[in-house]
Amino acid sequence: MTATDHIIADLCIVPMGNVNTAKYMIEINKILKDLNLNFKVHGFGTNLEGSYDEVMKGVRKCIDRVHEMGSKRIDTTVRFQVKKKFWYLIKIILSYN
Repeated sequence: MTATDHIIADLCIVPMGNVNTAKYMIEINKILKDLNLNFKVHGFGTNLEGSYDEVMKGVRKCIDRVHEMGSKRIDTTVRFQVKKKFWYLIKIILSYN
C-alpha cells in the first residue's frame, strides 16, 4: 500500500466512562470537515474516504482531540477496505446510502 492509495475506513471512537458523546461527535465532524475528507456518519461510527495518509491523519487528529477534551481512556476501532486502482468504486459505495 502506498501513501496515495485510496481507502475506506470505518472509524468508531468511544470515550470511556459516563460521558455525553454528542460533544465529541461534533468536534470529530469539525476535524473531518477541516481536512476536506469525504465522510459519512452512521449508527456505529463514521466512514472516511481518501488517500491512506489523509485518512490516517484524520484518525490521529480525532483521537488527539478527544484526549484534549478531557477523556483519559478511549475505545477506538478502525477497519480498512483497500482496492488498488479501483478508488472510483469507493465513491459508488459511499453514495449508495
